[in-house]
Amino acid sequence: MQVIWRPGSLIEGQLARQLLEAHGIACHLAGEHLAGGIGELPVYGLYALMVDPARADDAWRLLAEQGMFDGSEAEFEA
Repeated sequence: MQVIWRPGSLIEGQLARQLLEAHGIACHLAGEHLAGGIGELPVYGLYALMVDPARADDAWRLLAEQGMFDGSEAEFEA
């Protein structure tokens, strides 16, 4: 799987994952279970949205169309 986006919060990551899955794009939100460790772990960089590299372009386009990011954010990974 390829990391396509590093959401700033668990909620953003879950919303993006649900959007992709609703459109038939299998994905994984890495770090999802680390939220309980905030205070012990760094606040930023915990989460990574991952998809099959063959579907990465579709996923980026869908997330951008829905306003999840504009493609210029630091969290966006090309």
